[in-house]
Amino acid sequence: MIPFGDFASASSEEVVAAISDRDPSASSAAARLIGFLASAGGETWQERWNNAIEESGPTGRNWIYPMVRRDLTRQEASRYHRALRWLIALDLVRPSYVWMNRRRLQFWPAIGSDRDPVTWQLFADRVATLNLVPVSRAAVLISGGQLVAQTGKPIHQITADDVITMARAYYDARTVLAKRLSGVWQVLRELGWLQSDSVAFPGRVHRLGRKSCEQLVDQHGIAEPQRSVLVRYLKARQSALDYS
Repeated sequence: MIPFGDFASASSEEVVAAISDRDPSASSAAARLIGFLASAGGETWQERWNNAIEESGPTGRNWIYPMVRRDLTRQEASRYHRALRWLIALDLVRPSYVWMNRRRLQFWPAIGSDRDPVTWQLFADRVATLNLVPVSRAAVLISGGQLVAQTGKPIHQITADDVITMARAYYDARTVLAKRLSGVWQVLRELGWLQSDSVAFPGRVHRLGRKSCEQLVDQHGIAEPQRSVLVRYLKARQSALDYS
């Protein structure tokens, strides 16, 4: 795994200051969000995120409500979304693909640009040339940003395995994202960043090898803290258990 960024173990004050420098209007929301995560305990912000956030829990913007009142205005909710954007862009936390897929957040392309604006612009320019309707091109950008968010890499360092891992995490009868990810795959290959024997995105990614313990648990939508317990159990028993 790519190491987390410089702020992974920073103090609450340092994190809020870093976000405020980039987006002053998100300062108060960042302080509230950071305080909520810090109260969950952990050595790093990712550990605190894992302890505080139910990744398979409420969809949409309901992820905010454990820490704020439910009558937020659209403008107030937007500040929390921007604060979360910077937590991810600064590589303090990396939400799972399951969590990202269940929330109606639109800042994922901005994460790609925050991480490396030069290579992201090259990616976005090439996506604009795809023979897709505008909403599908936007979906390709969202998937690219989610790859950047979860892997901790800039877009030009994304590998074939990264794309396939995302496809496996998302694959079920309700969320088939093959078109989005095949677009990402095509653009990364055209830019010379994706090294793979396959020219086309593999259509049956769910059959390419075994799923990780995390993927096996996440496909059942199990929330924390039960999720972490089951993952640790499966990893401990992995060598003695039959995969099926």
